[in-house]
Amino acid sequence: MRNEFVSLQYYEAYSHASAVRNILYNHSYYLHELSEFNVDDNHLGFARPFPRRSALHEFISFVIDNILREEFPEVDLDYRKQQFLDFKSMPEAQEDLRPHILPVDDALASHGIEYESFETWLTGNGKNFADAEETDVEEFLEELFLTEQYDQLLKRYTDEVFFVVFQNRKLLLFFNVLMSWWMCETKLVEIDEEYRSYFKRDGVLKRSRIPEWVRRAVFFRDRGKCTICRSDISGTVSILNSKHFDHIVPLSDGGLNDVSNIQLLCESCNLRKSAGEAITSSDYEAWYRMEDDS
Repeated sequence: MRNEFVSLQYYEAYSHASAVRNILYNHSYYLHELSEFNVDDNHLGFARPFPRRSALHEFISFVIDNILREEFPEVDLDYRKQQFLDFKSMPEAQEDLRPHILPVDDALASHGIEYESFETWLTGNGKNFADAEETDVEEFLEELFLTEQYDQLLKRYTDEVFFVVFQNRKLLLFFNVLMSWWMCETKLVEIDEEYRSYFKRDGVLKRSRIPEWVRRAVFFRDRGKCTICRSDISGTVSILNSKHFDHIVPLSDGGLNDVSNIQLLCESCNLRKSAGEAITSSDYEAWYRMEDDS
């Protein structure tokens, strides 16, 4: 089996992860943004069981895309141009200040994505940085947002942030509760045939076999321990306590068949949770300790 790795640059990753968290923890404040995510019943696309690019990936990508489209144009061009002119004869200072390098340039370069920089774009349009105007930044970004390079950047950001937030089961609970609100409102008579086959009844998805890759991801995230009682169910200590891969938000309550909605439980905790409550835990094994155990 081929090992897969995520190259983590951590360029704004934690800032974006925090933005995702804030939206999920403050639903009412971001109702407008959330309605855009579910425009045209977008949630129906998440009815398909266990896509590799999960519903959480799609949500993260949506949040980051909105952030980038707001932040990248926020450039104080006059200030940058003045710095460019003031230190034009001082190459070392120019190298430190880099006034001609826009935030989007930094972001793309930090992820090793080949692209046409703002300065190169200006040259191609018969201008130099000292002559640049706000409209040039706007046009440059409008073109960039349509390129494959921007799509690559958005994917890199999304993969990094997913890697960070997938460890946070409370955040996963909040996300899947949000998704369940939309899923519960689904009426089969109102949706296309292609989606109906995924549903057991109105607002409830059919139970689907959990793929091995999902089981592995959840098992290693939860370190082979029951999310609720923390008992070891890895099979290393005892083979008697069987593993149960549980939907954090139950299917009966509009839960998704999605890797973000699965957690590891022991048999006892799984049976106690069968009433249909959406619960998880914020407890994680302290694999790093300050105490000297030697």
